[in-house]
Amino acid sequence: MRQFNPLVLMLLVTFCLAAGVTADDGSDQLDYKSPATACWISIGTTVLAGGGSAAMINAGSNGDNDDLSVAGGFLLLGSLTFGPGAGHLYADNTRRFVSGSGMRALFLGVSVTGLGIGLGNAFSDNDDGTETAAGVLFIAGAVSYTGYTFYDLIRAGRSAKEYNTKVDAARFRTGPWYEYRDGTVGVQLSLTL
Repeated sequence: MRQFNPLVLMLLVTFCLAAGVTADDGSDQLDYKSPATACWISIGTTVLAGGGSAAMINAGSNGDNDDLSVAGGFLLLGSLTFGPGAGHLYADNTRRFVSGSGMRALFLGVSVTGLGIGLGNAFSDNDDGTETAAGVLFIAGAVSYTGYTFYDLIRAGRSAKEYNTKVDAARFRTGPWYEYRDGTVGVQLSLTL
């Protein structure tokens, strides 16, 4: 019997979510974005990709498939870095997605650096006093990452609201009006439905 490969499921779920985020029907009509959908896309991509990658790591470590563990590790890193910002992509806020992913990558890097220093000290006979610095780096990175991730997950709904405000502004426009034939001036109002 063939063993189920969680990588296939994770790729399928990721592609489906990405297709839903970037789907374009070709019309010029501006649609509203749901704040709840933006939050759930962020939460869903983070949890589903994170859970699937953990299953890949587990399946690879229990068998002789080290490549599956490595792929799961990279997918886990990607889901932790990019997953919480997926709702911002849905809300067309690429700037927020990029800045949030960069901050999460930075905080993960700080935490992994602290972990690396701490593990290096654990296996050496050197007693140079860096254990405290390693612990501080690890904890500071982990706490900052967690806080920023929750902030970004919650902020996805606000990105959708900001998008909707821009849609409203694009639908209703005001501007100066000048009729050149008789020299009449006024205010022009237009509403796009």
